[in-house]
Amino acid sequence: MKIIFLDIDGVLNNEIHFILKSEEDRYERDGYPLCHLCSSNIKWLNYLIEKTEAKIVISSTWRKGKSVEEIAGYLVKKGFKYPKNIIDKTPSLFIGNEVKSGSGYTIPRGCEIQCWIEYNKKLLNYEYESHFHKYIILDDDCDMLYHQRNNFFRCDNYVGLTRTIAAEAIYFLNK
Repeated sequence: MKIIFLDIDGVLNNEIHFILKSEEDRYERDGYPLCHLCSSNIKWLNYLIEKTEAKIVISSTWRKGKSVEEIAGYLVKKGFKYPKNIIDKTPSLFIGNEVKSGSGYTIPRGCEIQCWIEYNKKLLNYEYESHFHKYIILDDDCDMLYHQRNNFFRCDNYVGLTRTIAAEAIYFLNK
């Protein structure tokens, strides 16, 4: 199984897209800023899945308080073609009290991704951590673990997911 750990802000939306929106269109609708999702970025995600048949695990902060089905629904509204490929979301880890109250500290996203991998060994059909390499991380932030560096495809939040990053990810997952 091939997995894409998907961030949304900075990957499926971008600064240029946001700047071009009117002030009224910048407000959230249905709990998410749908206008921020860029159809061009989603087109490259569709292409990536088409060429690799990868499954998606949402690692974005968008996962908090929303189901996988709700997130898939938002993406479909903007042209995403593979909602059934979204299989899960990473856990939200933190130290201290509730993050909502502001008295806790979040854990780096790479740790949340590693936790998901460890918890899903049977699904991924591997016994030891070093045996599972068929995953990529699409994110505009860099709070990943050192051993994830080869699987990490960093998007520039100014443009989001591009043709070049999608092509590199396809090559990586299919080799």
